[in-house]
Amino acid sequence: GAPAAPPAPPASPPDDGDRAEAPAGPPDAKGIRVSLGARIAYIPTSGFDLYASNDALAGFSLDAVDAFWSKGSLALGAGVGWDVAGRSSGARGVDTSLVAHRFTVPLEARFAVTRFFWIVGRLAPGAAYARAEVKDGSSPADLVDDNWGFALDASVGPALVLGGSRAGTKRTPRFIVMPELGFQYTTPMALNPSPSRDREDVIGSDARTRLGDVALTGVFWRLTAGMVF
Repeated sequence: GAPAAPPAPPASPPDDGDRAEAPAGPPDAKGIRVSLGARIAYIPTSGFDLYASNDALAGFSLDAVDAFWSKGSLALGAGVGWDVAGRSSGARGVDTSLVAHRFTVPLEARFAVTRFFWIVGRLAPGAAYARAEVKDGSSPADLVDDNWGFALDASVGPALVLGGSRAGTKRTPRFIVMPELGFQYTTPMALNPSPSRDREDVIGSDARTRLGDVALTGVFWRLTAGMVF
């Protein structure tokens, strides 16, 4: 009979350039977000009027949030945040100033509408610290006092996510810009400044000036920019 055909040579493995990348899959909001930005709050409480001629309280924000859980386009995360702001006023013939810090634990939900557009909601409990200073010509030294209170932020906003690429489960860093609109709350903090002079200085009075409580409660707007890793 006819001779048998020789066996076919084994197929050579494809070159790296011929290998197809793993499918990207649906858009997701995974990653650690680190952001820095500006924050403006509008505080209508009466205690704040002693330190400012209007209701605006401007400052800076810094936070880092890790999305530790995700399913499809939804991701949940937690992190740490710090906000600092200050105002001063020369009304009523007395110079006053207020510096406020917020130390929070942001709990964040992200939903990736597309690869480049997310919706982000945040709830951030924590602590507020306020320091008041009064410069009065009748006092031999500046009057200062500080206090702590409970703080809570709630906000929502869109996020624009730029750059980066993904192959399988690997992703390069992305740039993110996020405006937010929210509401901030603090418990009232009593501030009753007294002279900050040395104990050896026997001139003057140590009587406290009662400025009353200040609650840094109101709406705020924040714009942050950062990276997602």
